[in-house]
Amino acid sequence: MKETTTAFETRSLSSLAKVFADSELQDERSADGTALWKEVFSFQIAYRSSTTIADLRVEADSPLLPYMTIRSVGLAPSEMPVYANPDDRYLRTTPGLFPDPLYPLSDGLKAVAGQWRAVWITVSLPSRPESAAPLYAEETTSYPIDIRFKNAAGELLGEEQFKLEIVQAELPEQELLHTEWFHCDC
Repeated sequence: MKETTTAFETRSLSSLAKVFADSELQDERSADGTALWKEVFSFQIAYRSSTTIADLRVEADSPLLPYMTIRSVGLAPSEMPVYANPDDRYLRTTPGLFPDPLYPLSDGLKAVAGQWRAVWITVSLPSRPESAAPLYAEETTSYPIDIRFKNAAGELLGEEQFKLEIVQAELPEQELLHTEWFHCDC
């Protein structure tokens, strides 16, 4: 009997990167970021497997774990991504599946053979440094965020480390007014 091995790739990416299932990643690795207290910081980890894995597990380890949420990036169908004669600044002009919805990991995570997928990591830092005494430091401190992908048997398939630097300043209260208009004739 031939033994099969699974090739598993990972890459940490900016929250601005688009991970399309059917094409190579266009963005370079982004393994660090900077945030202020009371800020929400997001990044993503793209992954690809040579075989389909129905029960993929994601584990995180970090001093920031109490402030973290991990979700899977879903794919949304787009039948008409552009009108006729688009300019050349579109990521894609053909119909297909586009990365968009964020799903809780409780919905399950899987790797589809040969397709890039991603998990979205959000770090919601507390509003006051005093509420996070173990994390408080003099100036700026960098905290590791380790993300590991394992199969159902608990075997490590891939991992990434992201470093989040927290500047010891607090984001001020938002003063921007947000309104939404509804036009019934449109």
